[in-house]
Amino acid sequence: MTSERHVQVITKLVVALGSVIALVALALFVAPTEKLLAKRSVLKQVQDRGYLKCGITGHQPAFSLKVSTLDADDNKLQKSDHSTGLYESAEGLEADLCKAIAIAIFGEWSSRLYFRNLDANFDKRIEALHEGEIDILFRSTSMRALNNVAHDIDQGPVVLFDPVTLLTPIDVTSINDAALVDARICAIEHTLPNDVMKRYLNDNNTQWTLLYKEPDETPYTNFVHTTKALQKGNCTAILGRYSTLYQYKSRNKEGTNTKLIPLGKNYHVPLVPIFVENDSDWHDLILQTIWTLLDAEIKDINTSNIPSGYREAHWRRMSLDVNNAQNMIRLLGNYGEIYQRNFGDILPERGANQHYLLSPDGALFSAP
Repeated sequence: MTSERHVQVITKLVVALGSVIALVALALFVAPTEKLLAKRSVLKQVQDRGYLKCGITGHQPAFSLKVSTLDADDNKLQKSDHSTGLYESAEGLEADLCKAIAIAIFGEWSSRLYFRNLDANFDKRIEALHEGEIDILFRSTSMRALNNVAHDIDQGPVVLFDPVTLLTPIDVTSINDAALVDARICAIEHTLPNDVMKRYLNDNNTQWTLLYKEPDETPYTNFVHTTKALQKGNCTAILGRYSTLYQYKSRNKEGTNTKLIPLGKNYHVPLVPIFVENDSDWHDLILQTIWTLLDAEIKDINTSNIPSGYREAHWRRMSLDVNNAQNMIRLLGNYGEIYQRNFGDILPERGANQHYLLSPDGALFSAP
């Protein structure tokens, strides 16, 4: 073979090899890009579908309570949607925030929003989100820094601070009552209330014993376990979020003669909406919705005095109807009205559940 022929062969091999490398590089680059683009389309998917799918608790008063279901022959949803357990009416804080997001997109929530009750298991809730069974998750879900990196999600802003609380049959009036000295607290390990309790014990040099197991070494893994342990006298009190313990106290005869004792200021569980990551349009819509509810309360804008043009620029920037922010306040009220409607009887002292500009105790935030 001549040297010229050698050069031609080598040249063809180099070109071919270069093409292969380019195709591999393109495949490696395009695959995640397509996945990223798919994740960025939640708002567009909701608009094209014509309704929002919101994941909630569905059986917890104040948070979300299922009101009614769709008839089997209702044609507002596709048949496949019926099989996922979607329904059209719920009430409570979670439900109202779902309604707010639907109004932010469509200008109304009736026939534009469907709820789905989700399992208490966090991994199953996140799976439902990633599989597209829901568009956003509320379900009284607590904020944790690890969630973002461990589950490919975004979260926030905080919509409620749920006080970490003790429930005890002992007749006490405060967390510092002498009757709680050397208390034994039944708790569920590896939960946010337990983490908050450990911080409280460290901050206050309190000598309480945290119990995570039955005497036979069976671990407490849910609220039913700890309440049964309390009834058997295994512990002085049980630990949990105020809203959960309040429901137990008010709905079960065993809770009738118990006391709820919050740990105090700065000992809360922050609750947030959760949604898929890397979706700036969807993230913007959620932030603007919650911030608008808070901003309206700061400015004393409520259902009866909405100024013309309120937040129009924000909605114009999102390429949505500029009247939707006003419709949201008109139909639901500001954050304070929503809170009072759902939590006024449970947590009348709002404490951290106020905007920081309205109260020195407030911890809620919205961008100006």
